[in-house]
Amino acid sequence: QASRDIDGLERDARRDARRLLEAVDAIQLGLTNVSSQLSVLVNVHPDLAAREACEALQLEATKLSVRFSQSRPIYDALSAIDKGGLDACARRAVDLTLMDMRRAGVALDETKRKRAQELRERITQLSQTYGRNLRDDVRAVELPASALEGTPADYRAAHPADASGKVKITTDPPDMAPLLAYSSDKSARRAISQAYYERAPANVAIFDELRRTRHELATTLGYGSFADYNLEDKMMASPEKCDRFLDEVRAAAKPPADRQYAALLEIARRDDPAANNIGFWDTQYHLAQAKDARFKFDSREMRPYLEYRSVRQAILDLAARIFDLTFTPFEPVKTWHEDAEHFSVMMNGKPAGFITLDMHPRPGKNKWATSFGYKLGLKERQLPHNVLVCNFPDPNRSNGPALMEHQQVVTFFHEFGHLVHGIVRGNVVEWARLGRPAENDFMEAPSRFLEDYVFELDVLRRFAKHVETGAVIPEDLVRRLQAARDFGDGVQVEQMTMRSRQSLRLHDDANIDRDCRTIAREVAERETRFELLDVTNWPANWEHMSSEAYAAAYGTYVWSDTIAADIRTGFTNGLMDIDAAHRYRDLVLAPGGNIPAADAVKNFLGRPYNTNAFKERLAKSG
Repeated sequence: QASRDIDGLERDARRDARRLLEAVDAIQLGLTNVSSQLSVLVNVHPDLAAREACEALQLEATKLSVRFSQSRPIYDALSAIDKGGLDACARRAVDLTLMDMRRAGVALDETKRKRAQELRERITQLSQTYGRNLRDDVRAVELPASALEGTPADYRAAHPADASGKVKITTDPPDMAPLLAYSSDKSARRAISQAYYERAPANVAIFDELRRTRHELATTLGYGSFADYNLEDKMMASPEKCDRFLDEVRAAAKPPADRQYAALLEIARRDDPAANNIGFWDTQYHLAQAKDARFKFDSREMRPYLEYRSVRQAILDLAARIFDLTFTPFEPVKTWHEDAEHFSVMMNGKPAGFITLDMHPRPGKNKWATSFGYKLGLKERQLPHNVLVCNFPDPNRSNGPALMEHQQVVTFFHEFGHLVHGIVRGNVVEWARLGRPAENDFMEAPSRFLEDYVFELDVLRRFAKHVETGAVIPEDLVRRLQAARDFGDGVQVEQMTMRSRQSLRLHDDANIDRDCRTIAREVAERETRFELLDVTNWPANWEHMSSEAYAAAYGTYVWSDTIAADIRTGFTNGLMDIDAAHRYRDLVLAPGGNIPAADAVKNFLGRPYNTNAFKERLAKSG
């Protein structure tokens, strides 16, 4: 249908402004929906043939999208319209569409346009291969049963030793996370980390070709590097601005990071008095020990209160309470897997869309935690449908209750923040081009903000009940959780700025012909305090690098952190202030791409956002 619509519009683009925009919008909506649905199915469908068929269709969708974006007749017609009769949102949809078309190469000569199209198709193919290699490569290590010493009892029960006294731990996140956090066996922690970072060796060549192809696309389009191209339409705007921001954040993180690293080293010397550094694979273990020593907080105490099904219900209940969203389960006619749970959504008592939760690991499925659009929401035209894909413990397949780490619950709330954002804006935005966040480096801010609720006593005591006794989580345990929460943020922010810098350097013009592993290691050796593994395939097994949203812009996370911290200051009466939550929903989440993200935050705070709250929180982090 999109192909016929493009043909028809190119033959007859001489229309009044609104009719032309409506025709363009119909094409954009169709392409967005098809691309979104294919992306979901590639990442979740259990059948290999189905995933391969969807990948083939993704390539066709890429061709159509490039054809539309490079259409000179459509571009010329849009450029020539009189926007005086359009409202502000319609004018913005036109302006952003024209910007997208210029960034696709519509203004190039025919030879360069064709080359840009070929490069786009190749980028799609390489990204598909990269993601497929990661999904399909699950490693496992065999360890002595003694390696589980220190891990929670339910985890040990789920990993019985075989006849030779060995236990098997895989690189699936829910399997390896407790080992890294709690195992007292340093060699076991290193072994599972080594296995994780050795995944997808074929991706080294794939990622290097992907980087070169992205670079050629950027230079064909007139940019100095893919980093220049990738950041241009974001709040960060340029590699130079991103570097300055990372320098600013890193400077703020250094004093607390100095203190925190010294504390971690002191802990490490309990096991090895001669230790003079810490391996990054030991970070979570030593952080957990330090929090226990300083705050009497042992995160293992949280697990019996965090059973998966109760956590899932809690987050639905919280969204109902603070955003007036209600969720009703339903069974669709068809679904891709029995694990997928589907809910219809109401907002303010009216139909508002649909969400799907696909939350447990299985072969062939995406191994990360991520939110996907499935169907774009447009006011009074189409209800949004968003899909959450995670890898949390499965209550139907667990040997015992499906208990979660508190950090996994934080991740659940984070990713659910994307769903809420998609549902809310999908009931307000009228044009397909405005149906996503205004700038991609804002999109993590609402999710980072929602994480704060997982530390609220009022929230936790509503659902966190002991899996065996039914007792409500003790207030004292929550207070210790809150006291320990920010300890370690200094070193964690340094790690995030390091990875942000890696993503930039991997895509700048000076490094494009070098091995990705060498570039990443050089950045790490300059910017990390922690010992590195000797040989890995990183960054070729970094999930984010296959996505253009994060390719040179992993700094999105830290950028969004600073905004989320400032948003928190707008809740002067606490996070459970329903009036403030509704204002946040309506002023920050609802606009989508209707206005720049900075304007949305300003409308909520009553002033431009700044990094002060983020820096103050860092300074107090220990």
